[in-house]
Amino acid sequence: MPDWQKPWRLFIASLPLQALGIGMLATLLSTTLWSAAPATLTALEYTVYDTWSRHRAAARISPSLTIVARDAASEKRFGKGPWDRSILAQLIVTIHEAGAAVIGVDHRLDYASPAQLGGAASDALFLETLRAVSPIVLIHNIDSLLQSDAAIYGHITVASDLDHVSRHIPSSIRIGTRTVPAFRSSGE
Repeated sequence: MPDWQKPWRLFIASLPLQALGIGMLATLLSTTLWSAAPATLTALEYTVYDTWSRHRAAARISPSLTIVARDAASEKRFGKGPWDRSILAQLIVTIHEAGAAVIGVDHRLDYASPAQLGGAASDALFLETLRAVSPIVLIHNIDSLLQSDAAIYGHITVASDLDHVSRHIPSSIRIGTRTVPAFRSSGE
């Protein structure tokens, strides 16, 4: 019968052996947990971060940042649904003339303007506005029918972790042969 008292006394008396034992036990436990349920371990890892994100003070917004969005008054004036792109072109020119350093446009361009909304003339005016007023950041879309060499393109892809929670936006993604920066950092 082996004598377990001698190794046990050596283990109790040696701090490096205790640290090694605790490290090996923790590694074994986390590897087993990761193998059994990877999403659970991811959720446990991010618990502190998620709690901090929910309870932290709101970030200070720069006074030089202005967001222009559709509202009830503009929908009453221009209608609900898609708008004539000449309206968007006029808005971009007005914002540029007001002194905007960069203009980001979150607008779908994956279809041609219908005839009742200005048609090809509206699209041509919009593209000419993109060339005349820069820098303008558009959302990258492979299916976009309106492409402009003058515009800067950014992605809006959101990555989710194994626990299906989105915590970050990749700073850039690869689409085909092109590397596309995030929409938020495209105009920097």
